[in-house]
Amino acid sequence: MTGSLLLDRIILGICLALSLAVCGLFIYTESFYKKKLPNNREETSLLSSDSKNVVVTQGHTIKKIIVNLPNEGSRLRFINLAIIFIPFEQKQIAFLEKNNDILLDIVLTTTSSMNAQELNSITGKILLEERLKKNIHLKLGDDLIKEIFFTNYVIQ
Repeated sequence: MTGSLLLDRIILGICLALSLAVCGLFIYTESFYKKKLPNNREETSLLSSDSKNVVVTQGHTIKKIIVNLPNEGSRLRFINLAIIFIPFEQKQIAFLEKNNDILLDIVLTTTSSMNAQELNSITGKILLEERLKKNIHLKLGDDLIKEIFFTNYVIQ
């Protein structure tokens, strides 16, 4: 040990006290403490009150778009997409529908600038989403697209 009898007894006492505290906590949680079970009626009422506050916004949908992807080999690669653009405000949907051709152009140019290996992963899908948001915000204005959902995302 340390060589000092007093210091050794202090260290031993601290270790004993910590060990007893941990054992006591373990015995308490296993024997005496009982977790309150959830009440179905309370949980249902909380869930229904929370769902009343949720505002579901519509989005602008591009039903189907097929884009050729650059490929080093002789095999033709393309991506089949269906996209829903969710704006920040409900009134912006009309603006998106009016500028549908610009949205299609942005999707085509952004997607065709990426290769199939890049798009064929989760990070590639997220990267595509972020690039689409950035390009749409540059061409159509800031704070227009809140989220982008891919309802169809097939690479062949």
